[in-house]
Amino acid sequence: MAVTEENRERLYKIAMIMMGGIKVLVTALLIDVGVSSLVEGYPIWPMYMMLGVMMILIIVSIVQMVRAK
Repeated sequence: MAVTEENRERLYKIAMIMMGGIKVLVTALLIDVGVSSLVEGYPIWPMYMMLGVMMILIIVSIVQMVRAK
């Protein structure tokens, strides 16, 4: 897939949304790891949920970029 003048703006917008979402999720993930290291018996499912959402975000963004030819 080549970046052309016609799809440049759309690809840039998709990439920026993806990077913003990843930034928020990584920050939340690090906060979750910090809290779980301080609190005894803290559940591990929020970490798995954030990692799953991050993977879904990346996959959806890649699919949108491929379709934005």
